[in-house]
Amino acid sequence: MAELANTGTYRLFRYRRVNSYLFRSLIRKEIYFAPPSSLNDPFDCQVNVSQAFEIAANLVQGQAKENLQKVISIPGFLAHVQAQVASIGVASFSLEIDNPTLWSTYADEHRGVCLLYEFPERFFIERADTLLGTDTVKYKSSAISHWLAETAPSIQTMQTQEFVMELSKILMTAKDPSWKTEGEYRILSASAGPHEIGKPFLKQVCFGLRTSLRDRCRIGEILLTSGYEVSLCEMERCKESDFGIRARPYEVARHNLIDRLFCLKQRISASFG
Repeated sequence: MAELANTGTYRLFRYRRVNSYLFRSLIRKEIYFAPPSSLNDPFDCQVNVSQAFEIAANLVQGQAKENLQKVISIPGFLAHVQAQVASIGVASFSLEIDNPTLWSTYADEHRGVCLLYEFPERFFIERADTLLGTDTVKYKSSAISHWLAETAPSIQTMQTQEFVMELSKILMTAKDPSWKTEGEYRILSASAGPHEIGKPFLKQVCFGLRTSLRDRCRIGEILLTSGYEVSLCEMERCKESDFGIRARPYEVARHNLIDRLFCLKQRISASFG
């Protein structure tokens, strides 16, 4: 897994629409891991494995080519790898809160929210039976076939399970360069669907430029009644840039309905840090 900080803490942002799925995930303290078939890019985690092997075999010569052809000839092996990848769950995050494209695409045109999670290293160690790992997405044309070509000379020295796991990781964290602006970070699960993670790892909720007062109140009520201890912020236009945005502390006192919800028990901090 890739380290994000010297402290070993993974600080990840998740852009979300405001809808029943968001409400349910907050109430149940869950993160949803999507199956590859539901992702918005039909190539994402769904590259044709057999085709990638064929491309790789055409890129190399000698023993490397022979090694790849041996793998291709194993009955049902590549189909097994394809099926295994199809069953893995993907949770997508970003390393930045101020990406206007992500707000527009994944947070309902700035009407949604951005959730900040902080995961210590032990989070993944304690869940090693269900979480396969976490890493940045690599944006490279034909990333899978090129990795196979580079790995081909040493395939014979790798254990089968080791090879399948490494190949699966490449398949799940590689995308076409046209997606590079998203700067995506992923957590992979052994299975798709909702996974309970608990309250302590959600640290901040940030409202978008267009998040309605009604949605802010609903989210605030859920955070309060569910016992979250989080900070709040909201996005604003950046005065130093024509198109930039930045996060600022959510000023509870400026919003009467929110004020009644949050100040009642003083359970949620309005500071941004």
